[in-house]
Amino acid sequence: MSGPQAIWPSTETSAARLSEAEVLASAGGAADVRLDEGDERTVTLAFTFPYRPQPGDRLLVWLQEADGYAVGVLSGAGQARLD
Repeated sequence: MSGPQAIWPSTETSAARLSEAEVLASAGGAADVRLDEGDERTVTLAFTFPYRPQPGDRLLVWLQEADGYAVGVLSGAGQARLD
């Protein structure tokens, strides 16, 4: 085992990227979103705070191949609540 390739997987075929997305629906720990380029997919909510997205909210999503995670709220009308 030598060099960074032995420690980190290659990203040549699975480049990760950030994208803005509009919430279409959300339930539990996931949201259906439409990416700016028009594709629709389901992403896992990965916020560091309790937030329930609402349709029309704009999220920052991290994408890599089939995986997607909502990592931030750019604008929204959802609820953030600490109990």
